[in-house]
Amino acid sequence: MRTRFLFRPLAALSLLGILTACAGGYTPPPAPAAPAATAPATGLAYTNPSTTGWALVQDASSTATHLVLNLVGPSGQQARGVGFNLASDGSVAFHRYADGNYVQDLGVFQLKLTTPNLYSTTYPNFYEPVLMVGGVKNGGKLLTVGLYQKDRSQPAQSFTPDKPVCQIGVDFSSAQASAVAAGSTIPLQLVRARIIPGDIGTQPADYTGDWTDVLNKFRMEDIQIAVGVLRAQ
Repeated sequence: MRTRFLFRPLAALSLLGILTACAGGYTPPPAPAAPAATAPATGLAYTNPSTTGWALVQDASSTATHLVLNLVGPSGQQARGVGFNLASDGSVAFHRYADGNYVQDLGVFQLKLTTPNLYSTTYPNFYEPVLMVGGVKNGGKLLTVGLYQKDRSQPAQSFTPDKPVCQIGVDFSSAQASAVAAGSTIPLQLVRARIIPGDIGTQPADYTGDWTDVLNKFRMEDIQIAVGVLRAQ
């Protein structure tokens, strides 16, 4: 009985010795490294979308702080006008040009009448103004632009990749740099886009005939415009 009584304390002491020896060689894991300081951005970098349809692609005149985007249409398609809404998160600003507009026409659409206004007896030689508009909403976070052909007598316009429809700008200022980390993605998202299709119906020659063809076809159509990836750098 005495032998059994002594065995248990001896066994416990042996086990304690083993644990103590192991503890002596134990190295705790290193503390997590502090996150590296993130440098503020100094400009913008844009990667064009890989698509053959409607897309916003970078123009060669872009700089690090002024991104110029051209709207190109799909080869072979025809239309008489296009409009779209483009949203950002507010860390960039949509560019306002010297004329006060937010969009620049690149000459694809016929934006004004090619002949004098034949319906005005007071101003028979008055050419209607260009039908193009651009503006921002939601505190500057939403850009809305549109260009629409006015002269029905002119044919619908075809698109080619080397002939952009219009141009918009995205600016990055030093005031925004502290809020955007270099390497981060800046949201730039198409909200909605529509076109006036090439075929809008044929109006009767005497304006008193059958307008059914016009009423059936003169509709705007939804389209998708591919937007590339915008990053701070």
